Amino acid sequence: MAAPAEYSFERYLAAKRAIDDRSLNLHVWQALLAALPAVRPLQVLEIGAGIGTMLDRLHAWSFPAELDYTGIDADAGVVEQARARHKLPQPGINFEAIDLDGMIARERSGRKWHVLIAHAFMDLVDAERVLPGMLRLLHPGGLLYLTLNFDGVTTLLPVLDAELDARLERIYHQTMDQRVVRGRRAGHSRTGRQLLMLLPAAGVTLLASGSSDWVVHATPSSYPDDAEYFLHYIIHTMQGALAGNPQVSSAELDAWAAQRHGQAANQALVYVAHQLDFLGQAPQ
Repeated sequence: MAAPAEYSFERYLAAKRAIDDRSLNLHVWQALLAALPAVRPLQVLEIGAGIGTMLDRLHAWSFPAELDYTGIDADAGVVEQARARHKLPQPGINFEAIDLDGMIARERSGRKWHVLIAHAFMDLVDAERVLPGMLRLLHPGGLLYLTLNFDGVTTLLPVLDAELDARLERIYHQTMDQRVVRGRRAGHSRTGRQLLMLLPAAGVTLLASGSSDWVVHATPSSYPDDAEYFLHYIIHTMQGALAGNPQVSSAELDAWAAQRHGQAANQALVYVAHQLDFLGQAPQ
């Protein structure tokens, strides 16, 4: 597959599903299952739910069938995709187009959930700012399942130019640290390790943690599933984030992206991103 002329965020999310399945930390997942309260239906809120792949995973990975699930996302387009994929309406499943701040404000004195899931989300927001509001959405003693929190390593192999590769990784991480959305800081390149301190500081009891690295490479025959598209999307995302940065010329960046897309098309590209999963319990 050559580099696509156009990119679909929805297809990227679907391609990411199988990669996430292989990456999620099973120790943390099993700790979540063991810590679930006995109440049924279990009330589950997912923040940044996308097209609903985590709900697919809940159904497939021995999560209690009797649940009342609400998935929210700020992107109305992916919410419509989620509703279509899960053939809504159906009892106990709801997807809503609303961002986290809006949800916290709306439910300040309203509904509470037993489990709050944030999958590949906490590194896109100011974790220190949003954690107190997230905890207010939970019943006392409710569970926080925070997964795929990026933690400062982006590796593409084979090395093209050691100095350029290191420079692009450093600048790419800087774009995460400097990202501002609606006038607010949004994300960090070392969110994973920060959460190790931020969760206890917010009163959360840390029940389990572990690595959930993305490791993508070809098998002897090909990349598994739709991983090649996923890799093209990652390269495209990095190129977009780095474009216009004075620390790299457009010629350098374009040549780098063309070579990386070529490696992906030839099943030669390896991609590693370091991430951490957490299970925490809100104060009683």
